[in-house]
Amino acid sequence: MICHSNSIVVCGSPHAYLGGANKNAASNLQLFCFERTAFSWLSKNGYGNPVFLPTGANGRFFNIGKINPAQITKFRFPLSFAGNSWWLKARVEPSKQVRKAAKELWHKQKITRLTLVESCEKLLENGDRKLFAAAQVALAEASMDTRKQFIDRFSKLNVKLFGDKYWEKVSPGVKVSPYLDYHAELPALFVGSNVNLNVTAEHMPTAVNQRVWDVPAVGGFLLTDTQEDALSVFIDGESMAFYTSLDEAASKAKFYLSHAEIRARISQKGAAIIHQSHIMTHRLQYMYNVMKKRFG
Repeated sequence: MICHSNSIVVCGSPHAYLGGANKNAASNLQLFCFERTAFSWLSKNGYGNPVFLPTGANGRFFNIGKINPAQITKFRFPLSFAGNSWWLKARVEPSKQVRKAAKELWHKQKITRLTLVESCEKLLENGDRKLFAAAQVALAEASMDTRKQFIDRFSKLNVKLFGDKYWEKVSPGVKVSPYLDYHAELPALFVGSNVNLNVTAEHMPTAVNQRVWDVPAVGGFLLTDTQEDALSVFIDGESMAFYTSLDEAASKAKFYLSHAEIRARISQKGAAIIHQSHIMTHRLQYMYNVMKKRFG
């Protein structure tokens, strides 16, 4: 969450950031949020006039013209995935008491991106902060479980995995390479890999993560899950590739790995869309226009 004198930009679902902090709501505050499902809760808690603002690609780094060709050669892989395991958020950072409550909640009601808004808002309305914290940990468990299934499936296709050391706990036996530098190395990976894989964490029911903007921004090919906000920008098989299940993801990965010309065509159209409307400068200009119209 980035705060300024007259504005707040909330990343992802705002419940975990704002919680019951409706005392921060003020008439001179403008809130921007990239998770659409949170808007009714924000308005109800005094954060009037929330404006939808998705993230975007950083054109300074995620630009094919700025990448060293030698770096691209270094990251030539058929199939890759870069992401954390969520082990820290689920098993290390929470206290034993919260983890215990989260485990009970997890077995009682599986927390997913489809139930996040309803469950978290209800807990906040009841003032149960302890159970709300447990819900957030259960949500981390859900994200970790989703990624375990994802990596277990793609390990059979020899995916190159970059992430934290805890992947070995989440998916025993998996081969994981250290995190890559976001600005210096990830752009080269996205270009060098034939197929970049993506899976959205459970705290975003409709929003997309950075991969959806960053990969096509450098002309890379992305295969991602069907998040609503991605489908509102890209067309499956035309400017990006989507999957709705692990079976479909594996099938499409095999297809696109063997069809370089189709990948190239999709990547080219995706890059054009990003650079026309979804670079950070576009977002900043939109924020400026909103703030100027409201505050003069």
